[in-house]
Amino acid sequence: MINRIHDQCPIKPPTTPKINATVVLGETPEVYFGRWKNGIKNSKLSSPLKEAVLSSMSYHDYFGLGVIVISVPPQTTLSYVDSDIYIRSGDDTVLASEGKTIAGLVGRFA
Repeated sequence: MINRIHDQCPIKPPTTPKINATVVLGETPEVYFGRWKNGIKNSKLSSPLKEAVLSSMSYHDYFGLGVIVISVPPQTTLSYVDSDIYIRSGDDTVLASEGKTIAGLVGRFA
């Protein structure tokens, strides 16, 4: 059955050479994934965002390449990195430094 699903899958394996960070670093996927988890665990992200991200991380094998998925669940409180607040601006994440911007963010969680 797996072969039938694979044959009908619209996504085909990449044709370029596989460059995998675990191969370059000489690590197993488990060690590499653990490195990412430890990086987030030891980061300055505020709680409960840090714990929510850690519990929603996953590793997937995609045609022989490892993909780490980091989901950011919706939050009910404002989150910080150290004491800074960041916002999304299109495809970018930028520091919220203006009072009006920060007040608007606080209003979302009031």
